[in-house]
Amino acid sequence: MREANRMLAAAACSALALTAAHAQAPVGAPAAAPPGAGGFGGANTRLMILPDNRVTFSISAPQATAVSVSVQDEPEISRSVTFTKNDAGVWSGTTAAPLPVRLYRYNYRVDGAVVADQANVDYSLSNSGLQAMFEIKGADTAFMSFKAVPHGDVHEVFYRSAPLGGILRQLHVYTPPGYEKGGAIKYPVLYLLHGAGGDDDSWSTIGRANWILDNLIAEGKVKPMIVVSW
Repeated sequence: MREANRMLAAAACSALALTAAHAQAPVGAPAAAPPGAGGFGGANTRLMILPDNRVTFSISAPQATAVSVSVQDEPEISRSVTFTKNDAGVWSGTTAAPLPVRLYRYNYRVDGAVVADQANVDYSLSNSGLQAMFEIKGADTAFMSFKAVPHGDVHEVFYRSAPLGGILRQLHVYTPPGYEKGGAIKYPVLYLLHGAGGDDDSWSTIGRANWILDNLIAEGKVKPMIVVSW
């Protein structure tokens, strides 16, 4: 979903012109650590965003013989981080260069095993599992930031899919600010389908579709709409 968030903003504007038929953060999603303000977790396991936008990854693994980090879709960043272990068994490594402004997903590799950063509670689910997230803040992420505007809601909906033999499926539905008050308003609907490896949860975590729509509606750039992510 590298550019999907920008595509979403454009799609939301285009959807109203194409059809007459448009979030508060999902429960439990905290704000990412701002640059220079520290990181997640305690002294033994944490992610630190440095003032120059380099990132230090740390994980406590006293018995491990090798540790690395895998940053989603960013092999060059992953290869630039060299981990060393201190006397307390904490492995740490810092990116070779400042990171561009955007959202990132990552996991650790500990002796070859994939290990989630359990000290970071900002995460995204996908078909490939759970990944922790962090944000390098800047002008390029302002459109998808949590702002002091009215916020809609994100609902997790479960259903049985008859065409797929009745298996249990789920989707996420964004409803705009004021929707819960009811009334005779008819809202257009924008349907979002994730890319390969993603799932419906991705649109409101790494994609921040709900915050993007909140901001667009507050700025008067789109009319309130319902968004269904599959």
